[in-house]
Amino acid sequence: MTDLTDKWKKGELPEGFYYVKDGENIIAEYLDGYFYNNGEPMTSFSGGVDKVLAPVPSYDEWQALIDLYKEADVIIKKSDKENIKLKSDCCTLAKKLLQVKPELRDWLEVNYGEYL
Repeated sequence: MTDLTDKWKKGELPEGFYYVKDGENIIAEYLDGYFYNNGEPMTSFSGGVDKVLAPVPSYDEWQALIDLYKEADVIIKKSDKENIKLKSDCCTLAKKLLQVKPELRDWLEVNYGEYL
């Protein structure tokens, strides 16, 4: 069980909207000690709650998550560009080393073949 499920069973769960498991994941509103789905109480006859999964994020929380995702995407793209530059530098270095020390060809091909 989740901590939220335990709190719910003890009657300690704060009111609000939650993702709950009822055969499949759904959004339910928790008010006055009961879960409601589309305004209907969720009883064992209409599909009871098996597990409380997580609170539904507010608009501001969703926006913060989206902003974090965008920031991570920028960092990943920057990292990709830096990796491309690094690979280009390795390629140039491997080729220069091969010109200076042709006897290292086998070793370079084994260790840095992708850059040759």
